[in-house]
Amino acid sequence: GWEGTYPIPLKNKIVRKISEKMADGNICVGDFISKWYGTKPDIVTYGAVNSPKYKASNSNTLLYTGRLEKDTGFGTAVELYRQLKNKMQWRLQVAGDGPDKKLAPREANMLGFVPEPEKYIAKAGWVYTTGYLGIIEAFAYRKLVIASYDNPVKKDYLYMHPMSRNMVIGETSTEIADKLSALSPADTRRMTHECREWAKRQTWEKLARQHEQLWGLG
Repeated sequence: GWEGTYPIPLKNKIVRKISEKMADGNICVGDFISKWYGTKPDIVTYGAVNSPKYKASNSNTLLYTGRLEKDTGFGTAVELYRQLKNKMQWRLQVAGDGPDKKLAPREANMLGFVPEPEKYIAKAGWVYTTGYLGIIEAFAYRKLVIASYDNPVKKDYLYMHPMSRNMVIGETSTEIADKLSALSPADTRRMTHECREWAKRQTWEKLARQHEQLWGLG
């Protein structure tokens, strides 16, 4: 994966190349790794997810899940909420913590870090998250994923995801708001359906087989 630092320090790239040379094979989390680190992956994964544990329902809740920091887009999420809260009749719920907690509006439901974010994902209408784990968990519950980036690495992290065409991704809250406003109900149904079907195929058994393949056990 990516360490979250941009520009990527040269020493990080050197360590990756040394590790690649010393290893018999490697698994990369995301296609963007090859572009930014020069790594040649044997297998690329985007994680795995369990079958939904909770009954899914839709509400007018915009759920943010993840760390509350600049690199995870919490500030952009708050700006988006303020832009669209009246039009979308949104309520903001936040499952996470961090230094940017101070940016949250007074009316936000601040949950802090939660052991099972999927409990809240299941009941949300939209999920704002920028990490692969949160993305695939939202997909499993057929939720529309909103994500943002603030540097070229994070942009590729999101846009090189195989389901990026079915997410609402942007650099600014205004760009994201425009994309959301342009979606018809049919668009949203199609996007969330395709994402859920993709998530169904990303099982822990599949990930285990990939590791066995890498280790020559398959």
